[in-house]
Amino acid sequence: MLRLLLLQVLASCLWLGHSEVVTSFEDCHQFFYERATPSDALHPKKLARICQRYSNSYHYATLYDRDRRIPVYSAYIYGTGSGKKPHTPWFVEPQLINETYLKDMDTESSIEKKYKITAQQIGESQAINQDYNNLQDLNRGHLSPSGHQSGNNSKTLPSPLPT
Repeated sequence: MLRLLLLQVLASCLWLGHSEVVTSFEDCHQFFYERATPSDALHPKKLARICQRYSNSYHYATLYDRDRRIPVYSAYIYGTGSGKKPHTPWFVEPQLINETYLKDMDTESSIEKKYKITAQQIGESQAINQDYNNLQDLNRGHLSPSGHQSGNNSKTLPSPLPT
């Protein structure tokens, strides 16, 4: 099956990077099996639906828990990546900060300059690089790994979970 769809549900589900924060996954429904999203049982109280966009193209969908600043799940179409980790900076999702900001994911430093905000302000809505500094035995675990995607589109901080 060439269009194998992988849907990974995190441990957070048990608790009951152009990106676009949307009210429904209608614009990126192609990433869900039979175009159906998981039941509402997985929805956190304060959620964000993100159609992850990079270079003006959708690459996967993420249900994001705004309170915990972690993804609940990501849905994407399995593809073959290069097998190499991209040597690009991690991106953040501007629309998690403010829904009027740009839809394309961007670096923290670029967002700070563009909107004259601090890393701390970005960190109020999502994980930032500083969250991973000085952590021992923890890595950024991708829900949409670079090995399943081509290019840099999986390197967005709202997508990984500390593992």
